[in-house]
Amino acid sequence: MSPGRWLVPAGLGAGLAWHGLPALTSMGPLRTRLAPALAGAGDPGHVALTFDDGPHPASTPRFLAELDRLGVRATFFLTGRWAARVPGLAAEVAAAGHEVAVHGYDHRCLLLRGPRATYDDVARGRDAVTHATGVVPRWYRPPYGVLTGAGLTAAARLGLTPMLWTAWGRGWPTCPAAVPCCCTTPT
Repeated sequence: MSPGRWLVPAGLGAGLAWHGLPALTSMGPLRTRLAPALAGAGDPGHVALTFDDGPHPASTPRFLAELDRLGVRATFFLTGRWAARVPGLAAEVAAAGHEVAVHGYDHRCLLLRGPRATYDDVARGRDAVTHATGVVPRWYRPPYGVLTGAGLTAAARLGLTPMLWTAWGRGWPTCPAAVPCCCTTPT
């Protein structure tokens, strides 16, 4: 077999590694060990409370009321689709003093998307969140916490810093117990 016949598979393997290896950060122990900055590991005396997927009219107002009652501020990783659908509610999140961040436009796993589709989704999400809230987000969390090379590249090109989490509440009712997912029910 000639050496040239191995170029395509080797190139394909490198491309798949670039795309898929960052997804290992979706595994809690690996995330905190290999990429503590992505996990938000910081001052042990502080906690950052985050919510994904909204703003959803059925639940976000309840979260906002309870956070206000407690005097607590959080970061809301908003999807562009919901921010565009209910821009007044997205603006209310920011107006209440909460940080707004990007969770993409649609909530689709990045492992199944190529570089162009990933970039378009993150850019469209950022633009929708910015338009609805009047705030330019600085953080990006991929759907399901699954990063890819394309997701990291898109975030960098758009001036967004990727951020995952160190612990999660698993408080969504529609996520089957056997499926590891981060944010099936909108906040």
